[in-house]
Amino acid sequence: MIAMLVIGVLSSCCQDINCGTGRLSVIGFINFDTAEINSTIVRRFPQDSPFTIQNKIDSFKLGKYSTISLIANDTTNMTIVDAAPFHLSPGFKYQLYVPGVPDSLRIDSIADKQSQLQACSGTEFSAKSCDNLLVNIYVNGFPVSNSTSYQIIYFTR
Repeated sequence: MIAMLVIGVLSSCCQDINCGTGRLSVIGFINFDTAEINSTIVRRFPQDSPFTIQNKIDSFKLGKYSTISLIANDTTNMTIVDAAPFHLSPGFKYQLYVPGVPDSLRIDSIADKQSQLQACSGTEFSAKSCDNLLVNIYVNGFPVSNSTSYQIIYFTR
């Protein structure tokens, strides 16, 4: 009886916390050298506007706000750090521009699956404790087909 009362009290102290907005945190570059990757500009645009400089909201240099998380053969993965001015997440569209490379990478229609985390009394959780998983991304007008996770995309030269 006492055990049931304790369980009831503890479960009533629990609350659901919405997870943070999903974000694309890793960009893989195939057949690029390090200097090109470090000079890549990430531009953010409103979701419902064309990719034009006039519509650009803001931008940052990838090399300043990322770390190399993997180098394997011809591929270098860059992880965008938390200190970046913005992250590639739902609600906006993005362009990766590499100076000297004629084609840019255009990313849009990012969507995430809303998730919650149950936090009970005595545990410290916040929206930063979990991120929603991305469930949809379009790159250069085509849907990315990825059965495991959309947390990484690749840019091939």
